[in-house]
Amino acid sequence: MPRALAILTLLFAALGAAPAAAQFDGDAADLRAAHAAFVADRAAATSGLGPVPGVGFDAEYEGIVPMDRPELAERDAMDDIDRASATLQDPEPIGPLSFDPDAITDLPFGLTTVHHAPLLDTLEFFATDGRRMGTGWFARAGRWRAAINAVADELGAPRDLVWVAAVESAFTNDAVSHAGAVGMWQFMQRTAIGRGMRIDGAVDDRLDPMVSTRFAIEYLLENHARFRSWPLAFAAYNAGGGHVRGEIRENNVTDFWVMDRYDCMYSDARRYALLIIALAVIDRNPHVFGYDAVVPEPPIAWDTIGVDGGTRLTLVAEAIDVPVETLEDLNPSLRRPATPDDPETWSLRVPPGTGDDFADEIADVIDDWGGEHELVPLRFGETIDEVADRYGMSASTLRAINGLGRREHAPYGIDVIVPTEGRGTPRGGDDDDDDDVVLLPATAFAPPGTRRVFYEVHDADRLADIAAHFDVDLWELSAWNDLDPRAAIWSGMTLQVFVDADRSLDDSIVRLDDEVTALRIDSPEYEAWREAEERQSQRSRRVYTVRSGDTVIGIARRFGVRPSDITRWNGLSDDDAIIIGQQLVVGR
Repeated sequence: MPRALAILTLLFAALGAAPAAAQFDGDAADLRAAHAAFVADRAAATSGLGPVPGVGFDAEYEGIVPMDRPELAERDAMDDIDRASATLQDPEPIGPLSFDPDAITDLPFGLTTVHHAPLLDTLEFFATDGRRMGTGWFARAGRWRAAINAVADELGAPRDLVWVAAVESAFTNDAVSHAGAVGMWQFMQRTAIGRGMRIDGAVDDRLDPMVSTRFAIEYLLENHARFRSWPLAFAAYNAGGGHVRGEIRENNVTDFWVMDRYDCMYSDARRYALLIIALAVIDRNPHVFGYDAVVPEPPIAWDTIGVDGGTRLTLVAEAIDVPVETLEDLNPSLRRPATPDDPETWSLRVPPGTGDDFADEIADVIDDWGGEHELVPLRFGETIDEVADRYGMSASTLRAINGLGRREHAPYGIDVIVPTEGRGTPRGGDDDDDDDVVLLPATAFAPPGTRRVFYEVHDADRLADIAAHFDVDLWELSAWNDLDPRAAIWSGMTLQVFVDADRSLDDSIVRLDDEVTALRIDSPEYEAWREAEERQSQRSRRVYTVRSGDTVIGIARRFGVRPSDITRWNGLSDDDAIIIGQQLVVGR
């Protein structure tokens, strides 16, 4: 029997004399059950007819669009999007509406009517419980609507696609999902790289609103060309094209609204599409929903200038007299406060009207501050202030150059921008003459194939991060140091870590056995040291009054102690500032 005839025979056998799905008199559960029975019968009947056409089809298309985010719950970046999706998960039966559906005259995405129960539910949500969230999105859309519309017009896409960015991120450039999707359009790294976006140590195109907008709209247009349906294109953007096509084949339907009744596709993907469609309907008919009173935020504007590769943003900020934070906000794809080294010229966004100032002033600024710099990796256990000290620079200057606040922690592993001019005499490593005493548990450890190092804890450290960095087990690290793995650790502590004997330590600040005096608690050596410490403490307690220009590191060097001793003795944290006239204990 020909395949088409076999399928039609099974269809009529499953539905009998029942009307078509659109006219079905039973409830939704009965409809889904009838359709599921049909699908099961069809699968059984066709199992002997050879492979179903299209199984495993279009592998090359999957390679072009490797979207790897199966559900909205795994990659939504904003809490209000979570709430919208959760509210619509189990909607109440349609009752009296707060708006007149027949007053809606302008429809997006090729819709012919809004009289679909899930769409009316979603519209009612934005008209009532979700109004505050929806009006907030409409206001925020003013910042980016013109720029997104320009890209949509250039690519021949509907302007209504602006609402995909609302549902993805609430128009937030730096949104990051639980699954690692990034930016206004929430691209996963693998997807972004597969589509040609740049992601490296200098640039992340996902964070650039204009670059990511172009890639997102191109991707949505590809989905639409594939499915010939905007609702299905949205579901594919959310759940992946492979999932949507699989559901189409499994259930033998392509009508989004029928698929919703059959409970096809991930429920999150269906709700995701409904949110976009509903926002676009409201946007075209704001008076019906009372959204015409929303005042949009002013659009973000900028000029673009050509800047040499490897130019520090602080130099540009000085030349055009704006805070460096303004440049960082306008250029969010830059992962460090400098233009990338690789292009000869980088297009940098600056506030409107400042481009001429840059051209007039940049040469003088470079003469004053120096235009060359090197990138210094921040080692695990190292602070930005210690890097400044190592290169003979002011810590505040180095923090400003790298866009860090006075107390902001610099993440380990970043490249610190260190100007080649204006340095003092470089210093390398610690210069303590005397070994420091490190107290160890009474139990001795010596794991085979390892060597022992000592790591000094900083304020931002977590025990799990230390274990991960040194490739050791968290519970073993805890046992080696008498720690509760769930408890906080504090700056000034020193941990013994048994690392693989062949592991390089170039990325870490540690000390070796011959650089400390390790004492096991309750050992005779420990008791003798404790008695000596008490006698010394009773004899002298050195106090120093802070003067202009002093730093903790400089004071520690002057008195032959470690900076961690100063902070511990005086109850300071790594980021606490010292002030002129403050008295510090500098020796015991």
